[in-house]
Amino acid sequence: MKSWVALVLGLWLSLAHADDSPWRVYAAGGIATGGDTILHSRIIQDGTNTTVPFDIKPGTGIPMRLGAEYRFSGPLAVRASVGRMITDPSGYNGSVTFTATTTEVMGLFNLTNALRLGLGARQSTAVIQGTGVAENWYAVGTYEGKNGAVIEAQYLFSKGATHSKSRQPEVGVTLRLVTESFLRNGVSFNGDHYEVGLGLYF
Repeated sequence: MKSWVALVLGLWLSLAHADDSPWRVYAAGGIATGGDTILHSRIIQDGTNTTVPFDIKPGTGIPMRLGAEYRFSGPLAVRASVGRMITDPSGYNGSVTFTATTTEVMGLFNLTNALRLGLGARQSTAVIQGTGVAENWYAVGTYEGKNGAVIEAQYLFSKGATHSKSRQPEVGVTLRLVTESFLRNGVSFNGDHYEVGLGLYF
């Protein structure tokens, strides 16, 4: 299985880096904030007796994404990516890890040679795991994500960046608005959030 995945990844990267290919490899990261509080509690800081409060929110953390973008000869592009966001407060007496895994498909339109707007669909799943005192907390378990949506504005700094067959590496600032929700045991948690970050194409 691992060799098959490596073969597919190698082929994908080869196509993306061909001189005349409209494909680009995409990577992004940022800071996100928003969403309902799923869990509010306290842990003891490592090596001290200080009690530290924390919140787990499905829209707050540091998201990372990796994918590919296909650029048509005109102002349109299509991008697909997978992502992960982890929040993991830890202490002397236990730890909590919230992991959200996302898949996105987005269409983008070039307003100018550098400014882009995108609209896409998003599907997420999440899980909370605990150790120590948090091992059996009520919030521990799997969260089912409902279909979500993404609006994105991106400014690319590279000159001629959005040309379909440009091989120049590109870096851009991205502002995203995500709307989604998570369900566990019949209870729905709002995961709507804002994200500011960087996008990289190569």
